[in-house]
Amino acid sequence: MIDKMASEACRTNVGEPGICKLIDGCAIALEGFFAGKMPTICSYDKKTPVVCCIGESQPTTTTRRTTIRTTVTTRRPSVRPTSRPPNFVGTKARRMCQKYSAAVWRVETAPTLALDEDEEFRDRYNVSECVRDSKDLIYGGEKSLPKEFPHMAAIGFGEEGSISWMCGGSLISERYVLTAAHCMASREKGLARWVRLGDLNLAETTDDARPQEFSVVDRLRHPGFKTPSHYNDIALLKLNRDAAFSGYVRPACLHTSLDDPTNKAVATGWGLVEWTDDTGSNDLMKVSLPFVPTAQCNNSYKSLIGGRKLSGGILGDSMVCAGEKLGGKDTCQGDSGGPLQLVVDDPYCMYSIVGVTSFGTTVCGARNSPAVYTRVAHFVPWIEKIVWP
Repeated sequence: MIDKMASEACRTNVGEPGICKLIDGCAIALEGFFAGKMPTICSYDKKTPVVCCIGESQPTTTTRRTTIRTTVTTRRPSVRPTSRPPNFVGTKARRMCQKYSAAVWRVETAPTLALDEDEEFRDRYNVSECVRDSKDLIYGGEKSLPKEFPHMAAIGFGEEGSISWMCGGSLISERYVLTAAHCMASREKGLARWVRLGDLNLAETTDDARPQEFSVVDRLRHPGFKTPSHYNDIALLKLNRDAAFSGYVRPACLHTSLDDPTNKAVATGWGLVEWTDDTGSNDLMKVSLPFVPTAQCNNSYKSLIGGRKLSGGILGDSMVCAGEKLGGKDTCQGDSGGPLQLVVDDPYCMYSIVGVTSFGTTVCGARNSPAVYTRVAHFVPWIEKIVWP
């Protein structure tokens, strides 16, 4: 340990010059830490590390003019690049993902035969609450398992006692649910007013579920969403209280890369399972879907391009497409706002939300008709400012 205070000059273990800063204020150190590289520690401010932040070397002080010139040449390339590196976006979201992954584990106390044994000294151990289906997985899908998608949220409309669950969402923190902007209100039922977490079958009370129900205290559409356009179709719902984390309820992570993943994603929802139906599924359904290139996706929506709903076509930076080329598997009406997600192993047993279900063609599951999802990575800075200010 260097044992220097914040703002003092320092050198890393490999001799690079820097300035001691709280780790939260050093983007380079944070990125390295999450990539498995331990920064050089100057000291600690209570429990927060003060690290040697490279690219922050002290300027010379011969004259004010020299100081300004040195600052421009040494700081800007490292700390304020003209175009931020892709892994800079979402630092806070990735940090919270790691934090929430602790909820995968349940602490239990080892049984003992000694009646007078002090509880404080009994052995405790972690039990995994992870539930995963190894099979290749809504429309053309299958029922989800209990505790398989603990971040899944049902969004309700109408008066208490006669709630209609018409959209889906994803729990991403103790208090916020991520969903689609067009799910903020229904023409027939008014505003989105309710959220249910931890459920499996919306109509049953004997299934293996531990539902928690909340009222909505704030609805935050992305400011760029303007009906009837499909762009910026993303929103946040603030719950009236913190969700209680368990094996049935815990947040998902936010995907922070703008690149299309190479592996299939999983979509979940309580929407229609046949396009000829007029009511959604009571069971939470899941389906695995391959990603579809933006150019190919635009070919499927030629009739909308140039119109009020899709004036500029499918925009790959803020939209992502997924669907089976031969059809038969798809999201459908009622799945809006729900997640298009990836299974990740690091952190253990977590999901990463790549997209928010936005819109599709008239016929669900048709050939060459991928659905369109709002690309979450594009909106991570907006989400972070609200959820983890």
